[in-house]
Amino acid sequence: MVTARKITERLQDVPIAISAVSADKIAERDNVRVSELASAVPNVTFSGGPLAAITVRGVSSQSRYNPGFDSGIGVYIDGVVQGKSYTFDSPLYDVERVEFLRGPQGTLFGKNAIGGAISIVTRNPSFTPTGQFELSTGSFNRFEAQGFVSAPLSSALAVSVGGFRVKRDGYVRNLLDNRRFANDDSYGGRAKILWKPSDFVKLVFSADYLNEDNYGYVDEISAGYGGPTGRYESNVNTPTLARRKSKGVSLTADIETGFGATLTSITAYRWAENQRTNDSDVGPLSIVVSESASKQTQFSQELRLSGKLGDRINYLIGGYLFRQDTDNFAQSTFGPDSRFAPLRGQVGNTFGEADTEAVAAFASVDWEFVDKLTATVGIRYTDEAKRLNYQQKGFPLIGAPNLPQEFDRISATDVSPTFTLRYQPSRAIMVYGTASKGFKSGGWNVDNITSPRITTFKALRFDDESLWNYELGIKAQFLDNRITFNADVFRQDYSDIQTPQLTQVLGGGGAVVAIVTNAASARLQGLEAELTVRPTGILTLNGVLGYTDAKYSKYTDGALNFSGNRLPGAPKWTGNLSATLRVPVSDDWSLGARGEYLYRSSTFDDRENSAARTRPAYSSVNVSAGIYGKHFDLVGFVNNLADNQDVILVANGGFPAPIGLGLNTLVTRQLGRTWGLRLAGRF
Repeated sequence: MVTARKITERLQDVPIAISAVSADKIAERDNVRVSELASAVPNVTFSGGPLAAITVRGVSSQSRYNPGFDSGIGVYIDGVVQGKSYTFDSPLYDVERVEFLRGPQGTLFGKNAIGGAISIVTRNPSFTPTGQFELSTGSFNRFEAQGFVSAPLSSALAVSVGGFRVKRDGYVRNLLDNRRFANDDSYGGRAKILWKPSDFVKLVFSADYLNEDNYGYVDEISAGYGGPTGRYESNVNTPTLARRKSKGVSLTADIETGFGATLTSITAYRWAENQRTNDSDVGPLSIVVSESASKQTQFSQELRLSGKLGDRINYLIGGYLFRQDTDNFAQSTFGPDSRFAPLRGQVGNTFGEADTEAVAAFASVDWEFVDKLTATVGIRYTDEAKRLNYQQKGFPLIGAPNLPQEFDRISATDVSPTFTLRYQPSRAIMVYGTASKGFKSGGWNVDNITSPRITTFKALRFDDESLWNYELGIKAQFLDNRITFNADVFRQDYSDIQTPQLTQVLGGGGAVVAIVTNAASARLQGLEAELTVRPTGILTLNGVLGYTDAKYSKYTDGALNFSGNRLPGAPKWTGNLSATLRVPVSDDWSLGARGEYLYRSSTFDDRENSAARTRPAYSSVNVSAGIYGKHFDLVGFVNNLADNQDVILVANGGFPAPIGLGLNTLVTRQLGRTWGLRLAGRF
């Protein structure tokens, strides 16, 4: 069962492109975070960490940190939106399922779901005592522990507590000081209270906390300043810190009314912090160091009423309020090794507040106007206001201006409709067609201002973007559900795209900011297919295929013309093949094995589709085997079995004279083979 349309229904009955990954499948794949699940979903990529970047059908969130820019992919935990991208990559220790919704979800999920939504559903307390734990070890001294326990306190009250701890050494060695980068040091937990004072009222209170304190990945240097280094070796004087914290509380109430409808309220308050440092010259000398920090608070309130009118009409109506305050800071410091003496010791800051307030009303009606044929009409009205209070102390000597404190405000209204026609001749087969609209409001480019032509923050605005999605799909099951086949084809018309262009700053080769403009429109079209076959009771075969042709239909910038180029971050092909075998050896025990092949074709990182910023195709084979019992499992696994250590990206770094000692060539490399052993228990 899934809740993609804010009601509980079978996945095979949902007339949208959706993939759901259950807790059992998450355990089979040995996934720790949501980003690791993306390879099991067609036309979705997700690079995790504090600078999470998600692409769905060619629509991307921005991987750089810019407080004035919102993601185009919405991430929700138990119905609560995660306001900033550095909170997206959630751990999976107490998750019941993760739903990936492809295509705009503006009608029911609202702003910033123009490309799709990821809905994470965590476990609720149970009135039956239950619990589980997992202990894992593996490559790079990996240690992982996670657990979940639930118990009743009375006939009306139950509680649950879950938590995790991950500790793993880094796999990148820094030559200058022998430190290890690209590690994992994180922990967190969630507690819930379920109260059912009557058969008609259910209240769930939830509180969660997450802490990560890591060193991020640092590139190899293949040539030039600071190099060459070897594989998985860096040579910097300042580590790339990647720290984040998040916490939140929520109260979800479901009330069965006296007239056959359900009233649902979700009230939530969340806090988040993010801190990063970066050696901007990517070398062993103190030339330029950059750092950024952000603090975010948000309040959200959703209220909705769902029910039936007779036997043929289902309805859902609701309202939504969202408030977000962010306090942001970015700084660059020129060190004593800069070759340009006037800049040594100089510090530049860009800092301030960017706040959002949005209110919305929405409604959706399913009408089975003839037997087996249902029409759905949905609509959402959004009124959103954003406020900016920012200033910059720059480096006028190299073109980064000083900008005094300034206040600015932008607002937007939008109507996002959905129209769906669904034909379901039997429980086993459903075909549908959908037209839906998505919307994302504008913002500001406050990711360090580097042009002396900029004299006011108002000049840094960019406008709203919108997308229309047209989709035809089929969901079918055959042979007593031993075969499940879901597929769709789609076309998306993407207008006024908030397009980030990577621009060099501070005179550096690799020091860049992302400047967003609305210069482009695009056509995105493709197909998605998912197949599950259970030829016997002990074998399950799965196949996933996604194809996206994502190209600018019109994009000019002065004399430059990028029309016909592919959108950044959008692979043409994504795929996954897996086989899972479980052979019973007794009533309580079985032997099992699983193999998986995943593939993602090449992508571009820029609008020019340049060879220098091309990410080559990626593939991996992952395997696992173990013994599975009623109460315990012991499983060994190997990821990237072939030990592919392919280069993912080649880019420029360093600073040319007169600021630095020259450029260098940076290499990002795929992690090689890793192994692990997991012990799991449950009651």
